Amino acid sequence: MSAFTTIGKSVRRVDGFEKVTGQLQYAGDLRLPGMLHARLVVSPYAHARLVRIDPSEALKVPGVVQVITGADLPIARPESSRKGEPIAREEVVFSGQPVAVVLAETEAAAEDAVPLVQVEYE
Repeated sequence: MSAFTTIGKSVRRVDGFEKVTGQLQYAGDLRLPGMLHARLVVSPYAHARLVRIDPSEALKVPGVVQVITGADLPIARPESSRKGEPIAREEVVFSGQPVAVVLAETEAAAEDAVPLVQVEYE
């Protein structure tokens, strides 16, 4: 048998004590000065052309700093890899593909603003 065989034996987790006592710090616990929270606006369609994205109502939510679309990102894309784009630009090619990102000072503000981003599909 290998020296690493653990079947049928208890294995002590390195971070077990911190986890069960609530002392372990996770990425979600991190708070930094000036930190923003992001939430994605995703397409409900598997294939559609993006006609217009209007973030004006979302930007009225207190704490919302910016709404980013594909047009805001200077990404050079190869013609054959639309699926590899982080945010759809002219066309959505799968359901759930991000079409915009809401950036806000709090998670709640970002979440509240997502449904207010008006996206017109064709």
